[in-house]
Amino acid sequence: MKLFIEFTRPKKFAPLSYVIRAIQGTPYSHVRLRWVNSVGVDIVYEASGSNVHFLGPMAQSQKPVHVTHSFCYTLSKDQYRELIKVCMSYAGIDYGVVQLLGIGVARLFGLHKNPLSRGDSRVVCSELVGIVILDILGITFNDNLDLLGPKEVLETLLNT
Repeated sequence: MKLFIEFTRPKKFAPLSYVIRAIQGTPYSHVRLRWVNSVGVDIVYEASGSNVHFLGPMAQSQKPVHVTHSFCYTLSKDQYRELIKVCMSYAGIDYGVVQLLGIGVARLFGLHKNPLSRGDSRVVCSELVGIVILDILGITFNDNLDLLGPKEVLETLLNT
């Protein structure tokens, strides 16, 4: 099974995306997972809006994005089963809007921990994808997962 880690930005103007891109100096503001499931349906899994969720083809067409970078990994059957377990355990968790502010505060003051993190009760896109990268692909990060932005995820993937 092929797993894609995609870095995106919305095709329509979105203020939060604009702010993230401006602060990080990147052409993308979001990172997500995508794969084709065992019955041939294209699935997106992401933390955005108000929570962590899956998007099927119809929802994807209603929320078009521009993919700026994409990484493809081939998963074994065991890795795919683990991916589904991880995804199901986080599905529905609230999006960590306050955590985004905490990432900024941590960077501003040179902190090594996000002061506004709420642990596993809320996540942002980069933390969610970071969990999958760490748990399923075994790729480690230099920072705590609750401090990751999309830029740090991309840099880590480029250096592996």
